[in-house]
Amino acid sequence: LDGFYSFIDGNYDRAKLRAEDASDLAKDIVENLGGGQDDADEAINDAEDAIRDAKDEIRQADRDGDDVNEAEDILNDAENTLDDADNSYDDEDYSDATDQAKEAKKLAREAVNAIGN
Repeated sequence: LDGFYSFIDGNYDRAKLRAEDASDLAKDIVENLGGGQDDADEAINDAEDAIRDAKDEIRQADRDGDDVNEAEDILNDAENTLDDADNSYDDEDYSDATDQAKEAKKLAREAVNAIGN
């Protein structure tokens, strides 16, 4: 409320500082609710592992003569989604990075399930 009353009193510099403080606090709260950097790191690592495993399974299935076209398409989507997660992470948008990495992991699993389809 200090910022509000400062604004009403015409103390715009103080009101601006209080608004910036409130904005910083809101960003911290959102980051903590949506997961922070550690959560994003973990989710990205999990997605990388899932994609690596899916690649191995798809390669083996291809050697065995199974149809892997659909699996490769889905795996490509997983890799693109992981790239998006990396970009969000670099932008310090850890919540989006976490969500995108989880989606990439899900797509990697779907790729394995699509082998032979």
